[in-house]
Amino acid sequence: MYNNIESKKRILINLLISVLVGITVLIVAVLPAEYNIDITGLGNKLGFSSLYVSDNINLEKVKEVEEVKPKQAHRKIELKNIGSPKNVARPNSAALPLSKDNFAKRFDEVNVTVPAGKGIEYKFWAKQLGHVKYEWSTNEEELFIDFHGETKDSKGFYESYTVAYSDNMGGTFLAPFTGKHGWYFKNSTKNDIQVNIKLEGEYILMQ
Repeated sequence: MYNNIESKKRILINLLISVLVGITVLIVAVLPAEYNIDITGLGNKLGFSSLYVSDNINLEKVKEVEEVKPKQAHRKIELKNIGSPKNVARPNSAALPLSKDNFAKRFDEVNVTVPAGKGIEYKFWAKQLGHVKYEWSTNEEELFIDFHGETKDSKGFYESYTVAYSDNMGGTFLAPFTGKHGWYFKNSTKNDIQVNIKLEGEYILMQ
């Protein structure tokens, strides 16, 4: 009988000791390391608080990595490299449709500023079947662009030729109708972006 009582006492004592040890480990080690809660200050002294890593810090680091991820380098698209070289004759099978009253051929280079958070349009006037070669590039970030055209009496109608996000683009263009043709540039960044535009062909600049 006496032995049974002593045995039960030892079990209770061991149980209490286990509970106290568990609570101590929770307060001193687990809470500081997992939740940055250091009630006694021992977590900081013993180095457990230094193990805590905030979820927000992890997300910020991921964002930083994504933001600084370098863009893949590409060779700049230039007017001189669009289409075949000028010393190569155009074959009859690729002859351009003739328009008797088209504008004389010309070349222009202009610079425009797209303000931060805003969009602007830059257009030229071309007659139907007018042939234009173009190149544009920015000094920094990508822009949203819509290369499109509209007639004089469009009343809201316009036709998009290219819609993309880019910082450099070039090509040749044959006007499907007489009217205004050009780009809508949208800048979604916090800084102004400069755009250099080069044109060559049968057109006049919009005033």
